[in-house]
Amino acid sequence: MLWAIAAVLSFRAIIPPTLTVKSLILPLFFLITVISALLSLNGKEALTAIEVKLSFILLPFLFFCFPWPIEIVKRSLIAFVSGNFIASLLLITRAVGYAIQGETRYFFYMDFSYFMHPSYFAMYLCFSLVLLALYYPTWFEIQPALKKMSWIYAGVLTVTVFLCASKMGFITLFLLVPFLLAYRFRSHLNVKTISLMGVVGGLLFLSLPFIFPTTIERFKSITTLQPDQIDKASTESSAVRVLVWKQSLDLIAKKPLTGYGVGDANDSLYTAYKENGLTGALDHHLNTHNQFLQSALGIGIAGFIGVFMLTVYSCIDALRNRHYSLMALCLLLFLNFTVESMLQTASGVLFTAALYSLLVRIPHSALINKNSG
Repeated sequence: MLWAIAAVLSFRAIIPPTLTVKSLILPLFFLITVISALLSLNGKEALTAIEVKLSFILLPFLFFCFPWPIEIVKRSLIAFVSGNFIASLLLITRAVGYAIQGETRYFFYMDFSYFMHPSYFAMYLCFSLVLLALYYPTWFEIQPALKKMSWIYAGVLTVTVFLCASKMGFITLFLLVPFLLAYRFRSHLNVKTISLMGVVGGLLFLSLPFIFPTTIERFKSITTLQPDQIDKASTESSAVRVLVWKQSLDLIAKKPLTGYGVGDANDSLYTAYKENGLTGALDHHLNTHNQFLQSALGIGIAGFIGVFMLTVYSCIDALRNRHYSLMALCLLLFLNFTVESMLQTASGVLFTAALYSLLVRIPHSALINKNSG
């Protein structure tokens, strides 16, 4: 509040905003959320939707309307990576402490990820790995000790992704790592290097069931899943998602243009669960567990387009402009949005609004430039 008041009082110091399609996506998404909330019957849920997404208007205002020295940007990203590294060490230490007392479950999934849902934390960790690979070799080129330390960071963050036991975290990690390694060693790539990396990667992959058996065990639910034979009382994450997605699509088909309102979207889902006997989803008050469906259910076609622009359009545009960190961020968001309604929680909204706005404002060339800042 004080920051907002100070900004208004010193408005003359604000530079003209950099208006592009990408810079307007989050504010416009917030605007249609407010409109949808005003038309919702469930005022409490509508107010919560506005409150959670306030970052979509505040953070773009902060990043696009004020000057941002590149050195401050770099320190902010370094702080993000360091924060995730410290959090990982704390969680591992906590798990070891419980293991000494005979409680090994704290090495796994929800019991391990104390600070937030493991899927969200895994996403944070994966993007930290992106920053480590793309920028740390340049930022710390004249500081070899810190440059070597980044490998320790990468190792700890990677292990923590496995301990989070998030299926999407595991998938995104294995999609990102080959590209990050290729970028990191692009000047040394040849047939011999690629072959060696392939062999080492293959051996590590085959060893995962022995190193992280509990994490790999969670994937069995996907391989054995039969959509036509799912128990409607199921609460298993993969099975219940299939049931929830079907109900969501049925509801969206009835009101594709306007949706049900951000305040009433979940209520409409709960009613559908009750009518169709989805007792597991109803008891846990599950949302759509898919941000594309959640936004379409609440806001209609405009919500779906907003999420599409934030992920697919921005990813393609970032690739065209060779903004690799923004491209990786949008890819991470897209993959995680397919299995989680991440823009319904503060931890998802803050991650998206802060990093997306920052990277849209600052080009990859400025981040990688040794002389900037």
